[in-house]
Amino acid sequence: MAGCRPLRPLTLRRSIPPLAVAAAQRHPRLLINRSGWKVTSLYGFVEEHGTVVFRRGGQELEMNWYPASGYAERRTDRLGVGPATSVQVDRWPADLFQYFAGDFAVLVRPRDGVFVEMRTSGNWSRKDLDRLSQTLSGWMRGRGWRRFRRRWSRRWGSRAAAVLADVPLPPGFDVAALEDIGVSDAYQFGMGVMSRVGCGWIAEWQRARVSGDEAAVRRAADVLRGSHGWRVLRELDRAGDWPEVFWGYADEVAAGTLRAGYSQGLGCA
Repeated sequence: MAGCRPLRPLTLRRSIPPLAVAAAQRHPRLLINRSGWKVTSLYGFVEEHGTVVFRRGGQELEMNWYPASGYAERRTDRLGVGPATSVQVDRWPADLFQYFAGDFAVLVRPRDGVFVEMRTSGNWSRKDLDRLSQTLSGWMRGRGWRRFRRRWSRRWGSRAAAVLADVPLPPGFDVAALEDIGVSDAYQFGMGVMSRVGCGWIAEWQRARVSGDEAAVRRAADVLRGSHGWRVLRELDRAGDWPEVFWGYADEVAAGTLRAGYSQGLGCA
């Protein structure tokens, strides 16, 4: 691509943000402590909020943390589903709600400023859920939680690096921020990453046009023109139609124009 510098190997430097470290000290987290369960998604852990998704075979369990101040409202909302059944999660009181066969929500009472709601998907029975609820690991915080996050970050980093291996990154692109995409499906993860890349290059192209930086305009256009050769988009194109949307906007930029509404089409923030 004319005007483009050679690609450098992508290096991901991961560190846990200070707010997340402080939150880990104050707010406890639950983890599944049984063989066969794997974390497929982890994101949003700043202050009281956060999500972890676990999967084993055809079963998935999503844990969502919220500030304790929202517990009463959420419990009232869940009572609209049906009556609450008192249960325990790691020896802590909780309420079980059943939407329909195999679909459960467990609302754990607040502890140290947070509460967690667990939601099942897949092939679950009440017996499965009761057994799992009693074998969750203790309310982890501090160093134990940070070690867990670091293990996840290493796994996430290799995945992001593979997606971005041959993709030029727009100026100021924050690779670390991709962690909050937090999806386990390879197609959705690739789409989320490339959405941010595409939006970043379009923003750079628009900035350069406004400022009269013709070299930057050409570079952004050349990069997006070359996106037809990016490995991740070619792989995604074999599984779905989203790359065609990406390439449509990329080709418009390369031709010097861009439709209104691209932000919605690409999912730009």
